[in-house]
Amino acid sequence: ALEVTKEVNLWAENETNGLIKNLLPPESVDSLTRFIFANALYFKGEWEEEFDTSDTKDYDFHLLSGNSVKVPFMSSSNDQFISVFDGFKVLRFPYKQGEDERQFSIYFFGRRSLIHQIQKTMIFIFLVATQSRFPS
Repeated sequence: ALEVTKEVNLWAENETNGLIKNLLPPESVDSLTRFIFANALYFKGEWEEEFDTSDTKDYDFHLLSGNSVKVPFMSSSNDQFISVFDGFKVLRFPYKQGEDERQFSIYFFGRRSLIHQIQKTMIFIFLVATQSRFPS
């Protein structure tokens, strides 16, 4: 089991250029483990509008356990693209990557609300694709 854990962690480290080194904790694989499904996406893009690092501040990040930890949050006073839906909001950040207008999206909701929305209707994908511009 320890050998499998090491193998998966090495795979994650290689696929993310060293950004994720310990995907699986040491005791996470045991004799009952039959499958490990993993996927890695390494994103390295340049934002159209860079964040000023001096505006990065530590704030509370709330964990599913109910606890919170202080983590650095980027902030900006620029206008942002926001789509508002029943139960959650989508914030988009365009980045420079050719001419295909790729974007990075962050979902603010409450995870259960988003999962419920995805399960509830297939039109969800169309709705998320629409966007409005609001001042931040």
